[in-house]
Amino acid sequence: MGRAVAIAASLGNGQFGEPMESWNHKRTGVVAAAGPAFDEAATLAGATIFDIAPTICSLFDVPVDAAMDGDPLPVVEESTQQPYPAYDPEPITATDDRAVEDRLSDLGYL
Repeated sequence: MGRAVAIAASLGNGQFGEPMESWNHKRTGVVAAAGPAFDEAATLAGATIFDIAPTICSLFDVPVDAAMDGDPLPVVEESTQQPYPAYDPEPITATDDRAVEDRLSDLGYL
């Protein structure tokens, strides 16, 4: 089976190309980092999609949850780690259908 390869001279100008196998998610992709916040000499070898969230947290100096998958990419200074508080959702309660319809209507959805 052949492998499709695409090369572009510029990014950010609309759709790069027609999606290939849009139903098939893979762990490979492209990471780009430019600007003064990034260490241009650092390597991105071995980066995975799991590293994106901790990298973004570190970029904005937000502590990374100790249980989060992945690690900050070495192009940014690593943020501190701490356990996030447990999520304790409030119980789901019934809503007044008429109130919901009125709100959606006010927002222009109905």
